[in-house]
Amino acid sequence: MLKIFDLENLSLKCERFVDAEIIRVCVLENSFRKIALLRQDRTIELHAAYGKHHTVRIPKFGRDMIYQKNSCDLVVSASASEVYRLNLEQGRFLAPYVSGSPSVNRVAQSPFGCLLGFAGEDGALEMWDTRTKACSARLEIGTNGTELTALEFSPNGLEVLTGTSKGTCYLHDIRMVKPLIVREHPYDLPIHSVLFHSGSGNLLSADPKMVKIW
Repeated sequence: MLKIFDLENLSLKCERFVDAEIIRVCVLENSFRKIALLRQDRTIELHAAYGKHHTVRIPKFGRDMIYQKNSCDLVVSASASEVYRLNLEQGRFLAPYVSGSPSVNRVAQSPFGCLLGFAGEDGALEMWDTRTKACSARLEIGTNGTELTALEFSPNGLEVLTGTSKGTCYLHDIRMVKPLIVREHPYDLPIHSVLFHSGSGNLLSADPKMVKIW
């Protein structure tokens, strides 16, 4: 189930029902009338104001999805080294990004729009240039089977925040190899969300048991 709320009127705007669990939601325009849903059954479901518009299948089970407004691409990571690109303007799949990791858990886009970050299952962070469609940098963060499970760019695009499957968070400057800050959660659980809080300047990280503000 997907619900959209109107905060000004404290009311439910609309609700939609789908056939499988929703992994990711991407808003395609500011009015929330066009959205894309990544479902657990390898399906991308596109919705318009009147309801479900179209569904598209992907070859592998999806793990994350973002929308690039400048190119109209849905970028979908899955349980494979390929990161799929579905162009909504042309209505077809484009050549995928082929990562050096066996699978890509998370995808993030820099605010500058020309840089994508891939959080790999093998603990590697890759930076891809969307203009050349090539990997510009690769950094081994996780070791001994540690996966990268969370990824986010800062509002200025110069820092990147990552979380691992063992409850550790790393803040990197994209121009440096050594992390600026390392923080650990006490439960050794996978970090599923990281965030730059623009209002306070704090960093937020969350695992299944706690949310940490630092």
